[in-house]
Amino acid sequence: MIALLWLGLGKPVLAEEGQHDASAPIHITASQLQVDDKAHQAVFKGDVKAKQDQVTLYGDKLTVFYKKNSQNRRIKRILVEGDVKIVQGARVATAQKATFFQQQEKVLLEQQAKVHQGTDEVAGERIELYLDEGRSEVKSPQKGRVNALIHPEEG
Repeated sequence: MIALLWLGLGKPVLAEEGQHDASAPIHITASQLQVDDKAHQAVFKGDVKAKQDQVTLYGDKLTVFYKKNSQNRRIKRILVEGDVKIVQGARVATAQKATFFQQQEKVLLEQQAKVHQGTDEVAGERIELYLDEGRSEVKSPQKGRVNALIHPEEG
């Protein structure tokens, strides 16, 4: 579910390579849960917190879309909406909407998307993180601007 997030500026933004265990159990808490097995969805609402290994995700609503076969359910994608925040140590990503595409190993942050690591920050209307490729794209509307604040390392 929550995997390695990379900014593409030469250093990782969320999750150091090899430090996040994507096979670890996911613990989700929320005010309520609604499961619709026919639609293959589970919806967590109200003060949602999802933790896997050392990465914690917060939002107002989290929807898990899954494939179901006779033995189990496999996550296809996860949609988090409303005051989204993804935290691992000093690394933080925020947006109003985040979609995790399990098969494509891609995360899409939308609407006021920002990624911070320490004092470095990148912001745009949309940030696409390609996890398996270690790259990202930051986009803003036609007249909008992408913003980056990068502090070169000394030494």
